[in-house]
Amino acid sequence: MKVGDKVHWTKVSRGRRTVSMKRMEGEIVAISGEIAMVKTKSGKQEVPLAALRLPDAPSAVTEFVDAMRAASKT
Repeated sequence: MKVGDKVHWTKVSRGRRTVSMKRMEGEIVAISGEIAMVKTKSGKQEVPLAALRLPDAPSAVTEFVDAMRAASKT
């Protein structure tokens, strides 16, 4: 990944009894080691490079659901 790439990632929030997942989107504006500064509609956020995916890649939630479907078929 490089500066200027459009990316998405899954943001996970935890409450007492709930876990919520939200797809976040933005553009990489800086990279420092293993952390990227990503510009979103609501500002800038630091995100680990390992969590970022290019626009045509499936999200982490999609991969999880696909794996569960595959496991239930066996």
